[in-house]
Amino acid sequence: MFDNFAYRGRLFPLELHAKIAALLLEGDNFEEASERAILLLNICADRLKQSKRWVAMRRTMEKEFARLGLDEDSVPFNRALKIITGQDRFGRAEPDFLSFLQAINPGSTKQQLTAEWNQFKRNGFKREQIVDFVTRFKEMRARGKLDKRKPNRKNSVASKKEP
Repeated sequence: MFDNFAYRGRLFPLELHAKIAALLLEGDNFEEASERAILLLNICADRLKQSKRWVAMRRTMEKEFARLGLDEDSVPFNRALKIITGQDRFGRAEPDFLSFLQAINPGSTKQQLTAEWNQFKRNGFKREQIVDFVTRFKEMRARGKLDKRKPNRKNSVASKKEP
């Protein structure tokens, strides 16, 4: 019956625009009613787009949970540390995670870090938290932000003297 109404790259059915404008009409100010209808349609379109993004993100997270083998909502501390750091042994995962915890909380005191560590130890980790930490841990490790080993001064490039 009616064509689509284009506004800022979005197409809206003209009939829908007219119906909303008629509902928003106050007196004889048709221009204002039309502008308010367009505003409302744009807000609805933005919310719909956000909702679609949230659903897509949730699907991606569920796939990541399945890939990591995370079935339960809360994951025990030891298992979570191994997943986050990619280590098979807890003895190696523990110092790696501590370096990570310090890196993501710059300026935190030893007491604050200990409190956070103990909270994780007591409560475990949420699945969403693990996926977030895995991503951030990998990024920081790739950028060299988590290297816990100090270079051997005898073998370092800076200590070698030119002949």
